[in-house]
Amino acid sequence: MEAITELLALLQDKKKPSSVDDLEQLRQWLKELPLDDWACAFEEEIFSKKEQVKEKQEEVPKVEDAKPPAPKADTPPPVKIPPKSDCALIESTTADDPVLHEEWEKVRRNEDPQNWLLLGLNTAASPRGKAPLVDVVGRGTGGRAEMVPLLNENRIMFGGFKVRAIDERGGVTSDRAKFVFVQWVGEAVPAMAKARIAMQRSDFDKIFAGAHLTLQASDESELAQDSITAKLHANGGAHSPNRYEY
Repeated sequence: MEAITELLALLQDKKKPSSVDDLEQLRQWLKELPLDDWACAFEEEIFSKKEQVKEKQEEVPKVEDAKPPAPKADTPPPVKIPPKSDCALIESTTADDPVLHEEWEKVRRNEDPQNWLLLGLNTAASPRGKAPLVDVVGRGTGGRAEMVPLLNENRIMFGGFKVRAIDERGGVTSDRAKFVFVQWVGEAVPAMAKARIAMQRSDFDKIFAGAHLTLQASDESELAQDSITAKLHANGGAHSPNRYEY
């Protein structure tokens, strides 16, 4: 075995024979060494080299795989917050509140751009045993087209809007305001609530005073423009105008 170690050192250029006698001695050892010992010695040397390489690899600090930067999430578009309706400035109140009467008077005045108003019963917030509170659901300048989409199938609501009656005869144009009062009972309103509406209608009749046409509806199709126009013409009789503008 010593001879093999000496030989391996020579092959790896780690050791050189110091004399001719040393080289001759090494040659003699190799001749006398069985083949099995050769194989065993070389296996041990190979194993030793593998262990040395393994130790060096363990000593080297591992470099973590560079992770690609996380993709930036798409920045969502800014949420558009609609301006707060000025209706929120009017708290739930009772039907006899002068504020509600004044809101309808704005619709009736020619010089005021407001041309519709929608109120709704707030039964959830109403004190038990007392008159139901009323919310100002909406108001604006868009007339029937702006008010009707706000009608809710779960609520009892009262609204009104202005219509312009245009009459052109003999070169003279007449422009008069007509007012439509809508009593809305949504199809999903409970039966008990529907039964009590008769007691509340009179309060809203006073608010929407001066209406030329009163409509009771539970579906938006009943408030179609053509249907309202036909009823206004029927109410106008012989003095019906040429057209109505909403």
